[in-house]
Amino acid sequence: MADPLCGKSRKLGVLAGEAESEEWRPNRSYMQSKGLQSLSDTVPTRLFAMARWVPRISASPGCGLSPRSDVTARATCMENPLSRPDRSAAANPDPDPRDAVTKVSITRAQVESSYRRYAPVYDLLFGASLGPGRVAMARLVSRLSVQHVLEVGVGTGLTLAHYPASARITGVDVSRDMLATAQRRVRPEDAGRIELRAMDAEAMDFADASFDCVTLPYVLSVTPNPDRLLAEVRRVCRPGGHIVIVNHFSGQRQWRSIEVLLRPLAAWLGFRTEFSLEQHVLRQPWQVLSVEPVNLLSLSRLIHVRKV
Repeated sequence: MADPLCGKSRKLGVLAGEAESEEWRPNRSYMQSKGLQSLSDTVPTRLFAMARWVPRISASPGCGLSPRSDVTARATCMENPLSRPDRSAAANPDPDPRDAVTKVSITRAQVESSYRRYAPVYDLLFGASLGPGRVAMARLVSRLSVQHVLEVGVGTGLTLAHYPASARITGVDVSRDMLATAQRRVRPEDAGRIELRAMDAEAMDFADASFDCVTLPYVLSVTPNPDRLLAEVRRVCRPGGHIVIVNHFSGQRQWRSIEVLLRPLAAWLGFRTEFSLEQHVLRQPWQVLSVEPVNLLSLSRLIHVRKV
């Protein structure tokens, strides 16, 4: 972007009265034609430019973007010339904006309160709508020929009947109200192989490497600390074992407006509508085997990983 006061393109926002340099050399002929003797005569022009925070053509250090020529990149990487930030800040880049979506705080008390409200109507609200994802998860587990499965967030037990009859199933949930419904779903002939326990999955009582397979149906975006939960899941899963996740993740255009609309209600709803697939799945120390869309309009993702 050329500046009529300057012999070069405007790469920097320059303060009025600043020493002339090779990067900012006044255009003398233009100034003389306008009756200007020095840069100090152009203070109103300079203040107007600074008030608009003159954008830099190249990306500023720490802005999280590669140099781009489009308007979005330049507008994002603005820098206030009055502040003159220390360039050493580049050593401490801003957090990845993709991680910010999971910063919504949810406490265990809020989760318990929310699912106490949901318990009587959970199946009506989320049974059919999220059912295809549960069935797909259970079918994947059936193909793995595992012996002992842990379901984290068993809820009202909607998945229990779909697991292979040859496998032992242990289900845990923080909501006793939801577990009471799940217990009624356990058939008498399955009572010996299905065990349900009230437990905080972020601090489980099980020994290391207790399970061949761990499933997490719609629980990652519900738990207060997803990273702590995943650390526990990896701990109780045996080396080479399988972890199967079904959950909603952010980033799909058709759901973006609803995610943003419901964001302020996360604590009351008991789950985050915005949740990062990259942060909570792709960056984890495991082997991702598959990621598939499930449920209406690809609301959720079915993810199969192996503990390494």
